[in-house]
Amino acid sequence: MMMKDWDSLLEISSQKEEKIQKILKPLKDYFDIDALGYFKTSPKGQFSYLTNRPETMREYIKNGLVAKDPFYRHPNFYQNQLIVLDSTLLHHEALDGEVRDFISHEAGYRGGLFYLNVSSSGVEGYEFGYHADSARIYQFFQDKILFEAFLSFFKKEMQDLIHLAERSSVSLMEEMGELFLRPPTVMTTLEENHKREFLKAIGLANTEFMTLHLTPRELDCIALYLQRKTAPETGKILHLSTRTVENHFENIKQKLNCHHKSEIYEKMKQIVAQGYYLPQLGRFFGSLNS
Repeated sequence: MMMKDWDSLLEISSQKEEKIQKILKPLKDYFDIDALGYFKTSPKGQFSYLTNRPETMREYIKNGLVAKDPFYRHPNFYQNQLIVLDSTLLHHEALDGEVRDFISHEAGYRGGLFYLNVSSSGVEGYEFGYHADSARIYQFFQDKILFEAFLSFFKKEMQDLIHLAERSSVSLMEEMGELFLRPPTVMTTLEENHKREFLKAIGLANTEFMTLHLTPRELDCIALYLQRKTAPETGKILHLSTRTVENHFENIKQKLNCHHKSEIYEKMKQIVAQGYYLPQLGRFFGSLNS
């Protein structure tokens, strides 16, 4: 990919740096967080980005590190989560050495945090970084109210720039090729079987803890199933192989304690009636959506 494609995207951050810095100022003043990046990656690999440090990102790209970054892959590899970028992850043996050196030395970050929000439209990510250790930093990360309030504030204030960045998005498929479709070396998700084994170990494998733990991708599969889409049709819509879709349904059936796929409708109707997953699935159950 031509560097000019990235330059066009990052020029938005450069031109609007004063606005981005103003939005970041409360994080700097109250919690010593001085770096912020926001990105969106679609299932087709379109990548948009905004940051208060566009020059740092330019150097990252020039050094060919985007393809080695564990957070810039296909959305299917991630789940909704907070990931602390502390010394443990920064020195993880599976993290590419060049990426580690750039973060620690060239960019000078002491650490940070990634927040990932996954949906059928892709993955939306926030990168928070800091250059000096401070006891106040983790107060922000650990306070759910403060954290969610800032995300809401950011999306509202940055809505016009987010749309502008999406129109200037670059293709990670072109940048990375098949690597975009391979799992990152530093995995950021827990395998479903590990979750099930943990729940078994504490005696909760057959309770609502497991039943109600449906991943965003599983919910996407259920929604399309409720629209009478076949596994191949679902795979085409979600950019997944038919086999992957079928594996998702095996996990869904196990979680819902269904022996057959045909039982999913009634089981989900019961769960939605209790108030769960109304935004995603309520419309499929008539009066339950009112």
